[in-house]
Amino acid sequence: TINNIGEITSNYDALIVGSDQVWAYLNDRPLIFFLHWKPTYKGTRISYAACNPDMQAPWYNRGKIRNLLLKFDHLSVRDNTTATWVKSISGRDSKIVADPTLLYDFNDIDCVRVINEPYIFAYILGSEINGGHSAIISKIRQKYGPIKVIAVAIPNKETSIRDYADHIFYDATPSQWISLIKYATFIYTDSFHGCLFSLKYNKQFVAYYRELIRASRLIDIRDRYKIDNAIISSVEDLKARNCLENGIDYSITTPLVKHHITESIDFLTNALNNK
Repeated sequence: TINNIGEITSNYDALIVGSDQVWAYLNDRPLIFFLHWKPTYKGTRISYAACNPDMQAPWYNRGKIRNLLLKFDHLSVRDNTTATWVKSISGRDSKIVADPTLLYDFNDIDCVRVINEPYIFAYILGSEINGGHSAIISKIRQKYGPIKVIAVAIPNKETSIRDYADHIFYDATPSQWISLIKYATFIYTDSFHGCLFSLKYNKQFVAYYRELIRASRLIDIRDRYKIDNAIISSVEDLKARNCLENGIDYSITTPLVKHHITESIDFLTNALNNK
């Protein structure tokens, strides 16, 4: 807790902050993810793939955040939006690294195939796409045939995709979730990590954004990994750019992802060696 984290962490040589949206929602909560507690941490401070998706910081906390950012020995973020935000707050440059899910191969997870036929995997966390789920599923089926839609339902999240699914997993385990991506014919999502796991398994997919909180991360990997045809804003956008027909060229994308992973591991290695 905030009352004992300072004492507990005093025994550690280094702390890594991250990843995901640990630098979001900076209004009222203690700035734990900037290592702001008592007694002051004296070891090596590292951020890895930390993210602030909307570039916001309340005026009354900006000075405090600036000072805490300046205390980091090694500073990395997950996307260009967060790098720009860090620069605007602290004046510091930060390394843009790969999300940690890309660093691990997950080969120790037993991914038994759970759907023994071709299917579209739908993993939706936010609002329905502009143009509607029905329209985009219809477009996907025009290319891949009249295959089933398999969805994973997340408690307290958007439910509209359930209306179009042939089968819904309400309690998918982590290994089942990975399996549903690994063996899918095509993936339809608005999830950042849905995109990353699709990339890990060289799957064709489309991911859409509507909310600001999702857009920056998707746009970043679109440009960084050259997956323009996978990231869309609407059904009309998909049609206008012939995204399904053109797809992802993994002969271009995979080397870019691998290079980014190598750079990211180098960053972590050097930071932990305090170089």
